[in-house]
Amino acid sequence: MHEDGRVDVSYTNLEKAFGSVPHKRLIYKLSEIGKGGPLLFLVFINDFVDDLGCSAIVFADDVKIWRASRSDAVRHALQENLNRLSSWSARWLLNWNEEKCVVLRLRTKTTSEEDDSFQYLCDGHPLSIVEEQQDLAKRKKQVVFAHRRGFVEIDKKLFRKTYGDFVRSQLEYALKAWRPWLMKDYLQLERVQARATKMVKNLSHLPYEARLAELDLFPLNYKKLRGQLIQAYRIARGRKCAPEFDDFLEFAGTEHLWGYPFKLPMKLVHKDVHRDAFSPRVVGAWK
Repeated sequence: MHEDGRVDVSYTNLEKAFGSVPHKRLIYKLSEIGKGGPLLFLVFINDFVDDLGCSAIVFADDVKIWRASRSDAVRHALQENLNRLSSWSARWLLNWNEEKCVVLRLRTKTTSEEDDSFQYLCDGHPLSIVEEQQDLAKRKKQVVFAHRRGFVEIDKKLFRKTYGDFVRSQLEYALKAWRPWLMKDYLQLERVQARATKMVKNLSHLPYEARLAELDLFPLNYKKLRGQLIQAYRIARGRKCAPEFDDFLEFAGTEHLWGYPFKLPMKLVHKDVHRDAFSPRVVGAWK
C-alpha cells in the first residue's frame, strides 16, 4: 500500500469447524503429539497455512491470506494459495462457510480505477469482492443479549461484577493496537455499551452520560485513548514485555535541552492507510 499498490485480502471461514472435525483424522494428527482438551482443534488445523506463498493469519476457524496484487500473475499466485487451502479442507473433511468467504480489496487513490475483473475462487465457488468487511459489533451485541438472558434482573452491583468480564473485555479487545477509523464504526461499538447500561435496574430512563456516571464507566473513546497512551508510556520507558521502541516511536532529539526528556516528534503522514496507525495517532495525544 505504501508503494501505491493494491492488496487483495481473502477472508475464508470454515463451516461449523469446531463441531465437524472428523475423529479418525483428528486421532491421526494427535498420534505423535498426545495433546488433549481445548487444544484439539488448534492442533488439528495447525498446518492449515503451511507452504503457502503469501502472508497468512489464522484465528480459530478464520483464515486471512493476502498479497500485493500489482499484476494478474500475482493474482493467479494468490488464487493458487486458495486452491491449496481448498485441497487441505477436502483432505481433512472440513467445509467452507461460503457466506463468510470474501475478497477485500485495499487500494490507494492511484489504483482505484484499475481493472477488477479477476475472479477469485474458493473450492470452485466465486468469492464476492468487497470494499469493507464488517464484523465489528455483531458479536458484541450477541454477548450483550446473552448477558441479559442470563439474569432475571440486573442491578448496579451485579452489573459491575459481570459487565467487565463478559462485555467490556470484548469491546476493548486489542484497542491498544487498533481502533475504529471511521466515526460510524466507533459509534457501533459505543452503542453496544449504551445498550448494555440500559439493562440495569432503574437506569434505563437516564441519558447515556448519566448512566455511565452512575456505573463508574467511561465512554469507549476515553478508554481507548487512555490505553494507547499507557502503551506509549511503556514503550518509551522500556517497560518489561513492552514492544521495541524503535519499531513504533522515536525521540525528538532534544534531550540536551531543558524540558521533558521523552518528547516525541509529530511526523507528516502522506497516506490515509498510515494516518490512523498507532504511532501518528498516539503522538498527537502525547504532545
